[in-house]
Amino acid sequence: MTYRFIDDALVSGWVERRFSETNTFHLWFGEMTITLDDVHQLLGLLVTGRPVHYDGGIDRLTIMELMTELLGASAADMAMGMDHQLVKLRWLHEHFEPLILDSCSEVEVEHAVLAYLLYILGTTIFTSKGGDKVSLSYLHVLRDLTSLDAYAWGAACQDFLYRELGKASKVGTRQIAEYLTLLEVWVYEHFIILPATYD
Repeated sequence: MTYRFIDDALVSGWVERRFSETNTFHLWFGEMTITLDDVHQLLGLLVTGRPVHYDGGIDRLTIMELMTELLGASAADMAMGMDHQLVKLRWLHEHFEPLILDSCSEVEVEHAVLAYLLYILGTTIFTSKGGDKVSLSYLHVLRDLTSLDAYAWGAACQDFLYRELGKASKVGTRQIAEYLTLLEVWVYEHFIILPATYD
């Protein structure tokens, strides 16, 4: 259910070069990092504006209220679609994809739009390790669709990448979450990658 197609060797090589204390990559000539300017130039995401709050500590009752209010989810839907503070992307897809927008009420269309945006966030800039869930805390930000362009999505993307790279660089970690396309594009933009030659 994810759209992550990454160069595993490239990502793993860069994760090994990462220094958590400074959020930099240690290279043979010094240190480099992915800056907000890089995020803006490479992805076109705003890096200034209102902060995108990710509240990992949001309580289950609030999450359930958000799902009911903004996604129109019933208790049975929540039991099938929720995994702690995360919603399964498969549930979002299966629950909202069959809707025929011509026959939906305005409220149902709003629910479908929010579900679609949450799905996009979960498959692009805020991916989980398995690529199959997204945090429901982003519903707070999605609540007002008219102000989405006022948020610093690029800064949130960079912060999430730094956090996930920090987790991935710890000994014993086997997976990484994040929009790794940013890391890959940054490497390709700043370094000439020559294809391997075989004798």
